[in-house]
Amino acid sequence: MDGAMKNSEWSKTVQNLVWIGQLGLSIALPLGVFIFLAVYLKNRFDLGAWVIIVGAAVGLYGAVGGFISSMKQMKRTSETEEEKKGPPIHFTDHD
Repeated sequence: MDGAMKNSEWSKTVQNLVWIGQLGLSIALPLGVFIFLAVYLKNRFDLGAWVIIVGAAVGLYGAVGGFISSMKQMKRTSETEEEKKGPPIHFTDHD
């Protein structure tokens, strides 16, 4: 049983590390891609610096959305079966 306990702990640790990596990517990628695209558009079409500000704002919006989505998914997967079921219904509970 001790070996099963170690495997369970190891599995949980690896799962947490994967979630941290996904969280980092879901924040960094939208921000980086939109800023890169904004700089490219600015240089390619000789636009003003406002394009970079708009790109950074859109990237930040995407990063916040990715963060919220990742946190919701982490919460859903971390709940145990008992937490998902909720409290038991008693005979005295009426609608």
